[in-house]
Amino acid sequence: MRDARDTKDQILDAAERLFADEGFGATSLRRILGDIGLNPAAIHYHFGGKDEVVEALFERRLGPLNAERLQRFEALERGAGAAPSVAHIVDAFISPALALAARGEEGERFLRFVGRYLHESGEAASARLRRTFEPVIRRFVGLLSRALPQLQGEALAWRVHFLVGAMFHSMSCREHVGWLCGGAEKVSLERAREELIAFADAGLAAPVSRATEVRS
Repeated sequence: MRDARDTKDQILDAAERLFADEGFGATSLRRILGDIGLNPAAIHYHFGGKDEVVEALFERRLGPLNAERLQRFEALERGAGAAPSVAHIVDAFISPALALAARGEEGERFLRFVGRYLHESGEAASARLRRTFEPVIRRFVGLLSRALPQLQGEALAWRVHFLVGAMFHSMSCREHVGWLCGGAEKVSLERAREELIAFADAGLAAPVSRATEVRS
């Protein structure tokens, strides 16, 4: 007899794989269950429908990731003395995400799923991801505001936006680095982490542009 937890994980594994390879819209509940030999009623019993399966996929992968980020933020806030450095704040934000990408096929499959889901589902998918990440982003922006009091409002928002884009691109397209440098260097997520922290540290702390000062 199957354990309920094992059955749920089997369904999520199959859904993640099929959503990543064939797309969210093209993958039916029957297709997911047929892939692992389960009765169609199983998915309704354990989840309810496709939207609930997606929520469970996000919670399974992103719940632990966001919890680790919040723990790292709390550790930085408990530290004695001045506000934590920008490099340490960025490290606390990006390292758990890069660790997910480093989990071989498992991490790459989840990233493919997220990319296809965002492309297919548009604003609904973006809204779901914003809800998932909002507590972390608010805490992250708050820490950066303390470390960079001269950088507030729209200027800080743009720079965080650029950082999130660079992080996701580093996770999903790091093979481009090998192409850009003629294939001479080995591509690794640890190197990506180091370079991204240095890049973000300099970019976040860069002087505020005159255009931003005028708009403020």
